Formats: sequence, structure tokens, C-alpha cells
Amino acid sequence: MSYLFTCCQIGAEKFLKHELSELAPQAHFAFSRPGFVTFKFPEDRPATDRVGSQFDVGSAKTNSFGSITSSTRPCGFAPEEGVPKSIFARASGVSLERLTGDETQRIEKIVKELEDGDYQAFHVWSRDEKPSGKSGYEVGPTEEDDRVANLVRSALPSSVRNRLLINEPVVKGDRVLDCTIVDPDVWMTGFHRATFTATCYPGGMINLVMPPEVVSRAWYKMEEALIWSGLPLEPGARVAELGSSPGGATQALLSRGCQVLGVDPAEMAPIVLANPNFRHLRGRTTELPKKEFRKIRWLASDMNVAPNYTLDAVEDIVMNKQVSIRGLILTLKLVEWDLAWNIPQYLERIRSWGFNVIKARQLQHNRQEICVAALQTPFRRKS
Repeated sequence: MSYLFTCCQIGAEKFLKHELSELAPQAHFAFSRPGFVTFKFPEDRPATDRVGSQFDVGSAKTNSFGSITSSTRPCGFAPEEGVPKSIFARASGVSLERLTGDETQRIEKIVKELEDGDYQAFHVWSRDEKPSGKSGYEVGPTEEDDRVANLVRSALPSSVRNRLLINEPVVKGDRVLDCTIVDPDVWMTGFHRATFTATCYPGGMINLVMPPEVVSRAWYKMEEALIWSGLPLEPGARVAELGSSPGGATQALLSRGCQVLGVDPAEMAPIVLANPNFRHLRGRTTELPKKEFRKIRWLASDMNVAPNYTLDAVEDIVMNKQVSIRGLILTLKLVEWDLAWNIPQYLERIRSWGFNVIKARQLQHNRQEICVAALQTPFRRKS
């Protein structure tokens, strides 16, 4: 048997299992812990199979969560990649070994694998301790991750250590030895090939440091969304942000030189209002004249409402004949976990507006929500 490991936010496991069952029907659920799920595959699986991509381009075909499987790249499992581009799998790879017992012996096994294998990097991270946001818990790198990484670094011969990146971002194409700290005395090793942005970071987590002047944690979500999505926002891009108060996400956009129109009935932070590239429309989105959006090309939304309310507000803008929107960054709040079953309908609705490149992911800094990035390419302005 071959095994695939996946890490996700605690609470998302059943949706991840369902997603993988459609991306790779030959997979069977195996060992798991909250936030860590493995799947086994039969030995006779086709070596050329690939786990489906989450992009929707051209004639690609969606599965029920909006991930895409191309007819020219059959759904399955690629031992050399080990990366299902799913919405809920934050990190994944081919499982190698469950390490238990004496910590020194665990380190020795990792060192031997790094010496013998063709790796460009070693990544170690801990599975989530709690559901994101519970008791103030923030998902991200831990002191334990650093401690284990340093133990491995110290135990490696200099000839191996000098050619490896250890708990640092890699470039696409690099082969990475992974170690998930599942429990204090249980580590799971595996590997993956970095194939898209999130897979370049340990555990799929971007180690962001929030500047001291930032006014809310929404900065994390927007900053991560911009890095992950790769949307081509350039300095001077005109962006409307729905639900902008108090302005954390706005600050992430302003730091990139964007011109931001913030829409929110609540007040914005004074530091945001003072920025000459920001303008505040104080009111509800549905009450504003659409002429305010004529020059807007990018639309972001992080409103604390159920997904259909967000999509109603966005559709009211993007489908207006006066407005030409090139791309979207939307946070869809799963106010109840079971709303995740409706993700296919949410993505299909966005697609119906004319956005032909769509991807979705539960970001590291998302809580009980997902991020959707959408792009119209080529971009056609309305007459």
C-alpha cells in the first residue's frame, strides 16, 4: 500500500475526506487525528495519475467541492508529487514512516533519510492544537517546530546540512522531506514536490509578521490571500473592499500601492483614513449607487454574514452594466460547518458571472471560512 498524509484545520476533516474520495476514488481512509488525516492507495494504481488541480481553466471538470480534474490528467495519486490541490488540505505528501519511541532515534531516522534521499529541503510542523480562533488560538509555526528543526540541523553532517533548506520556503520543483508532529511522541514523515505557492512553505503555512501599525488580524487573511492567489494586482490597482472596517485588510492592499475604496457602515481606523490612497464610503453595499464602482477593477469582501449574503452583494456589483471587475478575493464565512457542502454551488455562481479562473482554499489564517480567488482572463471591459 501507498499512503497520503494531509493536514487541515480542526473541524474540516469530514469535508477533506469527502473531497479526497472524489479526487482519488481509489483512496481509503486510514490513520487520523484531529487536523491530520491519512489515506491508503492500492499498489496497482496507475503511475501516471495525478490528484486534481483546484484551478478551473477552459474545459476542466469540477468535483463537488469545486476542485478541478482535467480530462487530460486523470484523477489519482502521483507518488512523486503527493499533493492534492484541495480546498481543505493545507499540507499533504506521500507518507513514509510513523516515528515513535526515543526522540534521539527519531532524529537519527530523519537524518538518514535526508542523507540517502534526493531532497532540497526539510520541513517540520505541528498539527493544529485547537480549532482556529478557539481561546485565541492562531494557527502557525510553533517553538516545538523550531526545536525539532534545530535538532535535525545539528545532527546532519555539514555536507548535507549545507545543501538543504531547513524550515525555510522552497521554490517550485523542489523535493521536500516532511515531518508532522502529530503528538509529542508521534511524528509522521513523508515527502512532497512543491508544485504551487502554498506547498513551498512548511506545513503550507506562511510565517507572516504583522506590522505594529496594523489595526486588525484581517491583515493576515488579505496578505496570505494575495500571496496564495497570485492575482496580478499592481501598484495603482483600484480595489473596492466590502466590509472594510476597521481596516486591517485595507492596510495590506494599501501597502502594495493599491487605491482602495472601503465600503462599510462602521468607522475605519484613523490611520487608514489618513492614507491618501483610501476613500471610505460609509454605508451598506446594496444602498450605494453603482457609479461609485465604475473605475474599480478588483473587488474584495470579508463580511461577517453567511455566504449567500456575501454573494448577493458581490453579484449586485459585478453584474451591473456600469461596472467592469477583473478579479475577486472573497472570504465566505461558514457560519455553520455544514455550509461547506454548498461550496460547489457558491463557486458555480461566481463562475456564472464570467470569471473563468477560480480557486478556493481554507487559508492558514482563515477560521471557519474559506477564501475564493477569481479572475476574468482575458479581461473584457463592459461598454
